[in-house]
Amino acid sequence: MVFIAHIIIYSINKNEIKQDVYSVFENIVAIKATSYEEAVAAAEAEGKDSEGDDSNSLIVDGQPAKWVFAGVRKIIECRKIYDVKIDNMTNIIEISYNEYILKSLDKIYELAKGGQVDLTYYM
Repeated sequence: MVFIAHIIIYSINKNEIKQDVYSVFENIVAIKATSYEEAVAAAEAEGKDSEGDDSNSLIVDGQPAKWVFAGVRKIIECRKIYDVKIDNMTNIIEISYNEYILKSLDKIYELAKGGQVDLTYYM
């Protein structure tokens, strides 16, 4: 089976300077799994693997930053896969992403839970 997961990560500055806004990515990935529970575990592992500072090279708004995993917003099973050989598919493939600007950590975690929040769509 193939599932589509929406993984929420955000950047936070490493210098602990107060941020008025946060850059948030919703990474959309296809996951090959035998069950919904396995897909959830794989999506969470992928989100946690996204954390870090890109070997100290991540700079956001002129400040050293790091990525933080906020959660998996949703997972859906793909019931119709056209022209894809599932047997040859790797376990996780990034297929798209969205970038948002949010004004608080509370709103980021509400988004990650699937809640409704005010945000600015960046790209």
